[in-house]
This record gives sequence, C-alpha cells and structure tokens, in this order.
Amino acid sequence: MKKYFLYIALFLYTCPNIMGQTLSGQWSGKINFQGAQLRLAFTFSQSEAGKLQATMSSPDQSVYDIPADSVYFVNDSLKIAVNQFGITYQAKKTKPTKFNGVFEQAGFKLPLELNFDAIPTSKKEKPQTPKPPFSYQVENITFPNNKENFKLAGTLSLPKNKTNLPAVILISGSGKHNRNQEILGHKPFWVIADYLTKNGIAVLRFDDRGVAESEGNFDDATSKDFANDAEAAFNYLRNRKEINSKKIGLLGHSEGGIIAPIVALNNPDVAFMVLLAAPGLSGDEILLLQQELIGKANNINPKSLKKLIQTNQKLFEIVKTTDDKEFLNQKLTETLKTHSDKLNVYNINENKFIDNSIKGLTTPWMKFFLSYNPAPTLQKINCPVFALNGEKDIQVPAKENLAAIKNAFAKNKQAKLTLKEYPQLNHLFQECNLCNLTEYGQLEQSISPIVLKDITQWILKQTSKKY
Repeated sequence: MKKYFLYIALFLYTCPNIMGQTLSGQWSGKINFQGAQLRLAFTFSQSEAGKLQATMSSPDQSVYDIPADSVYFVNDSLKIAVNQFGITYQAKKTKPTKFNGVFEQAGFKLPLELNFDAIPTSKKEKPQTPKPPFSYQVENITFPNNKENFKLAGTLSLPKNKTNLPAVILISGSGKHNRNQEILGHKPFWVIADYLTKNGIAVLRFDDRGVAESEGNFDDATSKDFANDAEAAFNYLRNRKEINSKKIGLLGHSEGGIIAPIVALNNPDVAFMVLLAAPGLSGDEILLLQQELIGKANNINPKSLKKLIQTNQKLFEIVKTTDDKEFLNQKLTETLKTHSDKLNVYNINENKFIDNSIKGLTTPWMKFFLSYNPAPTLQKINCPVFALNGEKDIQVPAKENLAAIKNAFAKNKQAKLTLKEYPQLNHLFQECNLCNLTEYGQLEQSISPIVLKDITQWILKQTSKKY
C-alpha cells in the first residue's frame, strides 16, 4: 500500500503573486516528521513582469523545482501557499540570512527554519531508469474499458520481429499512478518492463484511470473498478497478433496483488500471476499491522501506539458495519472526539484532525478495502502463481501476508503456488538500510536485480509450455 499517513505532497501550481519586497536565491532547511528528517528548499526569483515566484524541492524524496501557488513577502513576513494540497509555510525573517516559521499540511504543523544556502536540487534519474536507444519496440497505445465507457492509455513493449510472444500486464498499487508507477524519483514499472522485454516477454503498463493520459474517475473507484481496467488491458492484448493469447499473465504490486486475482477469477484464460507484496490478509488487518510497524519505525511511544491501534480498530469496525452515510459520520465523529487524545499523537488541530480522518475513512476505496478479504478469491485461482515479498516490508508485512496466501492456496488442490521472501528488501523491493518510508526516495536502487531475474525466469518457465 502506498497511502502514507503523511508524505509531503510537493505538487504545486504556479500563479501570479503580489510582492512588496524582493527575495532571491535558494533558502533551505529540514523538517522532522515521524523520526525522519526531510530537506526542503525554496528557490525565489522574479518573473518577467517583476512578480516574485518560487519553486520547491525535496531532494530526499527526489522531487525538484515544483512551482508554488502563491508567494507573499511583506515587512519581512513570508507566506507560501499550496492550496490544492493544503500546504502553507509562514515565516518571519529573523536575520538577513534566516527565516523562522511553520510548515503546515493536513493539520500537521512542523517548525521549519530556512537559511540562505544551496543544497543539491538538480533532478537526476535513478540509475536503473531505462535510457534509449531501446533494443525492443515501444508503442504508446489506448484501449477501451467497455464496461464503463472510457479509454485507458499505456505503453506496450514488444521484442522486435517476434510473434507468439508471452505477455504480462503490470497492475499498480494504491494511490494515483502513471504507467511507470512513479514514486519518489523511482519508475519501477518501467524498470520491470524494460528487463522483461529484453528477455523476450511483451509488457503492457498503463496509467491508472483519471491519471496522466487515461480517462475515467479515480477518486470514486474501488479495487473492483480497477480490476475492470486490468481486464480491459487483458482483452486488448488477446487481440494483438504478436501475442500468444494463451500466454498472457498479470503482475500486481501491493493493491495490484488484490486486483490481479479478481481479474484471473473472472478470466480463466489468464496464464499466470506474479504477486509483488500482495495482501493475503483483509484490509483492516493490513492497515493495523502497517500502523504498528510504521509507528515502531518512527519511534512512537509504545503505549501511545497501542492506544492508537486499538482506537483505529474501533473506527474500522464502524466503517465496515455502518451503511447510512449520516449515521456513519456521526458515529465516527463521536469516536474520534472521545479518543482524540489517543489518536492525535502529532497534536494536529482537533477539528482538522477529525475532518481529515472522516474524509479518509469514508472514501469508496477505503470502505471496500477495509472489508475485502482476498482469501476466498485466492482459493479459486488455478493458474500458476508466484507470490514474493521483502522481509523488511512495513506496509504489507511479509511473514503474515505470505502465510495467509499460502493458507488460502492450501484449500485448492489444483493450486500451483511458489512463495519467496527476500532478506533486507522493503515494500518496493529495494535493498534497504533504515527500511522506513522516508528511505524510498533516498535509495538509488529502484528494484533488486535478483527480484527482476527471479520474476523473469519464473515467467519464462511458465510460458515455455506448448499450447
């Protein structure tokens, strides 16, 4: 899962602003959140019209030169606003080369001191990101989701001058993702597609509905809706002359590992599945485990963390068992107010905390995810399955979820399951050191070469059979 409790959203949009003082150059500092430090830098300049403008960078998250919504600097007071994501930075210039202020997002208020100095803020591709020229054919394509009447856009990678090809469809995890499943400077789906295609396997990766070039509504969709999108990709590949229609499989990461089995259950012609860090437990169990491991990784007080998990368990049960929207909001508000001292461990403004919590808990996606148990679907899957996870995954913990997947398949006498747990790999299958969420963007590796090799060899083995 990639729905983090807070990950600084640095996707800002430029608009003109009015200034009373000038400001230029780069000002940088650090925020401390959940036991981790993140460097931030603001670079100020004048537009051609003489208006002050700014860009924001977070090198530790591989995010660079994002333009700000608005910038005001009057009487040594600075305010930068990012309306779309609820981000503000308000500060006072206390010295000629220093601002002292507060960075705020989603109710979190974090002190941020900016100093007039430069930190590295040039965008640099991660080493594994593929670079042209490519030894294979790359085709940008669109295909229809006929069930909901919109088009999805993606990229099909094909080994050159070959037919009867095995193929795999890449299915992304939770959150809005483009076809590369881009996250914090990494493009893991592009890396996977490049490796597989070089080894004779065609790959289709596509933008989530409502993201980049794909049509459709993302915000109101659930995992079942995303399964319709993946099924549309499957139907598209079955009609490509280069592809062997009986050798098309699915590769799902995180939530994509929930979606792939739904597609396979409805389409017996799915030849194989690769489940990367896929949930084997129900959604509420996953989130409670995730909160425990992330809390420990960020040094939250053990007693506070225990109370947080117990209260979240109550909230999840309310969401799962209450259908009426008005009554649901009422019960959630009452519970959040009663237990805000246990839940609000970061001292967010209480009203904002309650409002943000209810919004997050009552989305169609969350309501579906909390109640969904993948086991009944997994029990009915007959195609070969390779389920793998990283030992240091704190979002979909390996031990518990691989065991649950194994138990589900044990009830199917026709099951063909391969399981593997990789030491010292995180949720993105990177070789990690701290193995927390903050480290994802700091690591240079996008995905372990060992994992790439294992996936490739396993797919080639499954598709070498004659049909």
